[in-house]
Amino acid sequence: MPLGPKGPIADGFHAVGLDAPKMLYNDTAVVIGMVHVMLAYMVLPLMGSLDRIDPALTPAAKGLGASGWTCFWRITVPLSLPGMLAGSLIVFSLTVSSFVTPAILGGPTVKLMPYFVYTEATTTLNWPYAAAIGFVLIVVTTILTAVYARLLRGRGGKEVFA
Repeated sequence: MPLGPKGPIADGFHAVGLDAPKMLYNDTAVVIGMVHVMLAYMVLPLMGSLDRIDPALTPAAKGLGASGWTCFWRITVPLSLPGMLAGSLIVFSLTVSSFVTPAILGGPTVKLMPYFVYTEATTTLNWPYAAAIGFVLIVVTTILTAVYARLLRGRGGKEVFA
């Protein structure tokens, strides 16, 4: 396991003469694992959005005197915004409901909501409390997703993705 005490990251620390920090069963391990798992779900919509940008726009802007950073911030970022928004919604939805990655990398010390619901229902057998936490998780996720979807709509009800 790369984050374990005998993994390549620990070997790199030992190679330069440092003690390897504990990188498993903590918040850092969960964040690294979640980024690793969810990165593809962000990249795919973003690549689709970047693929639809007309390649002649950047040379045209540079011909009119725009710098490389100006082309990036005024052409590429606004035109790739639908892919960024779609990817972030996908990643949020998958991350808020993820169970396996935090359970493996975080262990019993890192309790995210899905893992907490699971432990309450199976370990302590407190089914009403687990159901209440699960219901709160679903309600908060639904409200945040609905607010996000409303923010994605442009003026006059026109969708950003249209």
